[in-house]
Amino acid sequence: MTEKFTRAKGGMGKSIAILVAVSLVSRIATTITLGTHPENYPGATGRFLGENVGGAIGSLLVGLIFFFIIRLVRRRSGDPFAGVLGGLLVIIVASYLAYIGKLSHISR
Repeated sequence: MTEKFTRAKGGMGKSIAILVAVSLVSRIATTITLGTHPENYPGATGRFLGENVGGAIGSLLVGLIFFFIIRLVRRRSGDPFAGVLGGLLVIIVASYLAYIGKLSHISR
């Protein structure tokens, strides 16, 4: 019984790393799709990097909230990656909504 709970706790760091990576990749994909470049920003590189890191952190935080809620509910299942799928889906939906918001902002 103890092994089951220790095995479930072992995936926490890996699960969070997966969510961080997906958040960064989805933000980079959004940036590439929109065709934004650092030279298009006043303040250039610093503002460009800050906007992308901030956007990735925003979607990551929302995904982590759902990840921890699902992990709390499924804590007795013994699955070391419990909640990752829920967090991934929330991050992808948040990134999609950010993309749609940027498109509507560009079209004005």
